[in-house]
Amino acid sequence: MSLLGLILALFSMAAQLEATYPIEAAIIKTFPLSAWEEARCIQWEEAKANPGAIGDNGLAIGLFQIRVDAHPEYDPERLLEIGYNVQAAYEIWKASGQTFQKDWIRASWLCGR
Repeated sequence: MSLLGLILALFSMAAQLEATYPIEAAIIKTFPLSAWEEARCIQWEEAKANPGAIGDNGLAIGLFQIRVDAHPEYDPERLLEIGYNVQAAYEIWKASGQTFQKDWIRASWLCGR
């Protein structure tokens, strides 16, 4: 297989992953490899893979249950979008020293971190 053929095959696989597993695809595209497993676990513990999850009397939104009172820089409507929510979680994770333990204490504990 030529290099071009390999590149095209990888793009096809990436598109298929995104269509079939959009949450996993967003995590893979956004977080570094070292954080994939924990990010997947955190979003499962927070929202059970439901991008439309709303908790804490409307203050925690989306897959990672981003609290809009703690993070007003994020658009509450857009936090229901998979990619936007994952990107917000990544930015919070990165600003916290690349840890989930500050903003996702309970979920982080449940995920064994």
